[in-house]
Amino acid sequence: MNNLDEKVLKRAKERWQEKAKEAEYNAGMEGRYDDGGCTHMLQLLSAFEHGLRGEVPSFLSSTYKQVENEMDPEYEKYLELKKKFEEEA
Repeated sequence: MNNLDEKVLKRAKERWQEKAKEAEYNAGMEGRYDDGGCTHMLQLLSAFEHGLRGEVPSFLSSTYKQVENEMDPEYEKYLELKKKFEEEA
């Protein structure tokens, strides 16, 4: 992994999760219809954790795959062939 302290990361993660749940709870107590940003906070935490592992979080994977395909030299050839055969059909 990185040179980050595992104990600090674990405690920080717990604190971020607590803050997210607190935001959700407060939104509910205020009668709001949203979760107070809880989902967004947890998504950011997930992205951070995936980044530490060198992974792409699931909510970004489709964009990553699309960019990966666009950068593949064979992908353009695939699109040309696809267009050609769709026009013939």
